[in-house]
Amino acid sequence: MPVRLRIEVRRRDLNEGVMLTALVNTGFTSEEPDILMPSNVAKTLGLWPQPDGSLSIIFTTAGGEVEGYEVP
Repeated sequence: MPVRLRIEVRRRDLNEGVMLTALVNTGFTSEEPDILMPSNVAKTLGLWPQPDGSLSIIFTTAGGEVEGYEVP
């Protein structure tokens, strides 16, 4: 069963964060820890439009393929 947690997401190089509700335990798996976020949260953190050094990637979802960006 998915669980919602109140968390703060921060950039390492900024002294700002965003409080949000995270959906965890959904069955999503990956080889590394990931945070998937909507574009409005990414904008607030200065991660959208995608910064230099980000990688374009394709996510395979139940609804089909979705393009996204990975920011190391």
